[in-house]
Amino acid sequence: MLKKENAVALIIDRKSIQKTTKCPSEFKCLTDETHPCCVPASPVIEGYGLFVLTARQHSCPYNMAFGNGFICNCPSRYEIFLRYNR
Repeated sequence: MLKKENAVALIIDRKSIQKTTKCPSEFKCLTDETHPCCVPASPVIEGYGLFVLTARQHSCPYNMAFGNGFICNCPSRYEIFLRYNR
């Protein structure tokens, strides 16, 4: 579990964190629900990822363009959405 002052830290399975080997944001999604490339826009694509809100493509290797939007296939972010519905 990661902590940030004045924020509620989310708890996810250590296996998800270990699978997230390319996180350029130092796991901000665990403490900052407004992280720009991690805000879910619509339901999960089962077993793969989720659509996310973003104005432009970020340098995150887990964020990929899909039509007019983006998909996040980060293992940690996926579990946060499944576990906390956010």
